[in-house]
Amino acid sequence: MIRYKKGNFRLTNLLRVRGSVFPQSLHLAFWCGAMSAAFKIMEMHKWYGADLFFANVLNNNSAYSSFSVLIGFLVIFRTQQAYSRFWDSCKYVKTMQAEFFVTGANLVAFCRHPDTNKQSESVEVLHFQHVLIRLLSLLHAVCLMQLHGKESTIHPEVIDPHGLDLESLIAIGNEECKVEL
Repeated sequence: MIRYKKGNFRLTNLLRVRGSVFPQSLHLAFWCGAMSAAFKIMEMHKWYGADLFFANVLNNNSAYSSFSVLIGFLVIFRTQQAYSRFWDSCKYVKTMQAEFFVTGANLVAFCRHPDTNKQSESVEVLHFQHVLIRLLSLLHAVCLMQLHGKESTIHPEVIDPHGLDLESLIAIGNEECKVEL
């Protein structure tokens, strides 16, 4: 992900190497510019009959219209692909959130038993439900941070992480791939 500085437009944003297409496009643009300069020199000095060739090309609009149609098609296709990928990813994130919610709701519902009258069992079940919801909240936050990238600066809200034991929090913090833990 490209990180831009807020505020006024800066020329340094265009010249960035990391995350920018400018350095890659510079190679192609350089060779196109060199070829254009060579053709112009050939036309000015009338080398190899270049003046007649370019006079015919400039009068024929089919080359320009074909090129314009091709560029238009490529731009539209790439924009459509990017738009489709964006909405697919939004749909998958919402599906992930819904699955976490359904998992938590089902596990809490499975913990309810009508014959539980003992106070000790109900305290243990309540503690299990609290830990379960905290772990699902932590899993959701870790998934969002991993989707955001390695240099994630976001800190999603987690439901009371201090309600988990310290050993588990340290293990999660030290893990390289937290989602698979």
